[in-house]
Amino acid sequence: MDYKEFMQLSEEDREQAYISLEDFNTVTAERDSFKTENESLRKQNKELAESEKKTKELNFTLARKLDTGSEAKDPVELLHDMFN
Repeated sequence: MDYKEFMQLSEEDREQAYISLEDFNTVTAERDSFKTENESLRKQNKELAESEKKTKELNFTLARKLDTGSEAKDPVELLHDMFN
């Protein structure tokens, strides 16, 4: 709609068109706000997923380094080995 068509509308219709334009701007601002928040949350989610992955890798690495399959030595033997 161009200016001439807009001016040919009745006063009430022009007012409604103006109100609709204001509502559109409000909805657009709200949409942009949601979009920004969504992008931020997606970034945070990605960072948390990467952190979780690194933590799991570290847990498996530490588990391999711990030798839980060997028999525990007698404390007297440990002391003997420590001082000899």
